[in-house]
Amino acid sequence: MIRTVLCYGDSNTWGRAVVPRPDERYGPHERWPGVVRAALAADWLVIEEGMPGRTTVHDDPIDGAERNGKTYLLPCLLSHRPLDVVIIMLGTNDLKARFHMSAWEAAEGVGTLVKIVKSAGVGRDAGSRLR
Repeated sequence: MIRTVLCYGDSNTWGRAVVPRPDERYGPHERWPGVVRAALAADWLVIEEGMPGRTTVHDDPIDGAERNGKTYLLPCLLSHRPLDVVIIMLGTNDLKARFHMSAWEAAEGVGTLVKIVKSAGVGRDAGSRLR
């Protein structure tokens, strides 16, 4: 049985390069989900769902509403089910000055996403909840 990990995040998950690259992105094996993939056994599928600028629960007034992680999370979970593990790596972009948010508020946004994951019914055992 192949187990599935969904990595849901921002530019760090997407692989934004900090050195010059033609597409501004690290290669699949250099990005952190790729490193996780290499460290796991062959019976694991690691899915990268990263988007530069993604926030936890906020539309971005400059970069666009599609950066709202809450809006896309449920469709993403449903399209990749069944899932065994969901890793959420978000919150950094919530701390942009334009959002006027504290670290505590960014953490609350992550908590909202965790609630969505836990209630989505996308776990392996007949739609069970992920923990």
